[in-house]
Amino acid sequence: ELLGQLDTAVLRSGRVSMEEAFRHFIFIHEYAALKFEGEETELVTVLDVAGLRFSEVNSFLLRLVATASDVLNNLAPFRVRRIFILNAPSWINMVWNVLKKVLPQSVTAKVNIL
Repeated sequence: ELLGQLDTAVLRSGRVSMEEAFRHFIFIHEYAALKFEGEETELVTVLDVAGLRFSEVNSFLLRLVATASDVLNNLAPFRVRRIFILNAPSWINMVWNVLKKVLPQSVTAKVNIL
């Protein structure tokens, strides 16, 4: 997932609603669950944050990430094995410390920032 290339202005404009974005997100994960049937199937999420500017990190983006995490945690908690964050800018640790407070520990334990 190319979080660093996410156009949050489009989401904030209302052209794509948060509900539509999450419907798509859930569809992708449900498809993967059906395609690779069985509880032994585990998912690895790779978030490439290259290009993400600190100015784009606002309450909207934090809510987007927290809601996506909540969906994964409730939809298929046993399927999420690891979440890798690649190309993290130097300020990402400050944001991560905020996110850790709102994300479930079961999710934060699976996150690796590289």
